[in-house]
Amino acid sequence: MNYDQLKQIVLLTQDAKDLGWEFFMDEGQLKARDNTYAQDTTAFQSQEHFFEWLEEQFDKKD
Repeated sequence: MNYDQLKQIVLLTQDAKDLGWEFFMDEGQLKARDNTYAQDTTAFQSQEHFFEWLEEQFDKKD
């Protein structure tokens, strides 16, 4: 992973947190919980799943 990819992940994660998502580890798996309770908790199955989910959150922010 290069620096530009890392920056993108940080910025997209920040967007998700701005929408009310909180990240945590549960049973060795990265998950995101919606603090507004509008959506179910998401458990990430892979790096690709995590990146796709972050992109979706970015799209919702606009």
